[in-house]
Amino acid sequence: MAWWDDIGNAIAAAAEAVGNAIEDAVNAVADAMADVVETVGNAIEDGLNAIGSALSGIPLIGGFLSGFFSWLAGYFQSSEPWHRWYNGSSFARTMKEG
Repeated sequence: MAWWDDIGNAIAAAAEAVGNAIEDAVNAVADAMADVVETVGNAIEDGLNAIGSALSGIPLIGGFLSGFFSWLAGYFQSSEPWHRWYNGSSFARTMKEG
């Protein structure tokens, strides 16, 4: 029955190879999604900083508005809200469980 063991080993090896390929593909998708989330956070930061700079020239409240938008930009730059969204997604939960 050695041939039966050889067939079983071949099937197990093929299943392992398919599983590894799927895992690699899913990891690549997760990395791409993380890059998109980071890029969006950086774009929001840049936009908010530009708004703050534009508003800084307003008499009396320009400094406050500039500081507020700078703070808000820092919040988005840290990707905290995006990180929460991504980690709460069903895709991220599936990735962690897998």
